[in-house]
Amino acid sequence: MNLGAELLSRGIPLYADWTLHPRIVSQLWVRYGRAAVDLFASKENAQCQLFFSMRDLNAPLGVDALAHDWPPGLLYTFPPLALIPPTLARVREQRHTLILIAPHWPAMYWLAEIYQLLCGQPWQLPLRRDILSQAGWAIFHPDPERLALWACP
Repeated sequence: MNLGAELLSRGIPLYADWTLHPRIVSQLWVRYGRAAVDLFASKENAQCQLFFSMRDLNAPLGVDALAHDWPPGLLYTFPPLALIPPTLARVREQRHTLILIAPHWPAMYWLAEIYQLLCGQPWQLPLRRDILSQAGWAIFHPDPERLALWACP
């Protein structure tokens, strides 16, 4: 009944379960076009009707996007940090087009590869207290400014 309390009673929120505020997502679609598939999602945080899940066996396109072929067209992804390098490798090798949501952390080795793969102007997401949430908007990210999220086409 209370998703936020239940999630917090089990420990800290999971990185892969954060969802962007709907207004930010709407701005992404205006800037870059509406994506058809969300690559790393759950039924609670998917930004597209079609998505691959990290663990939900009933996801429309299956579990583990990296284990499947990706459909053509514009894709959306807000992957866990550990999945950014293999996502970039897939984009480079198979020439997919996607909107990647990732922290802009200059010390991260994959940031240079993101710059090499850009096909448009990256956009620093506006900072707002509720930019990321979980459990049906019951839990907000405790430190969104530290993430410094950017959308990278």
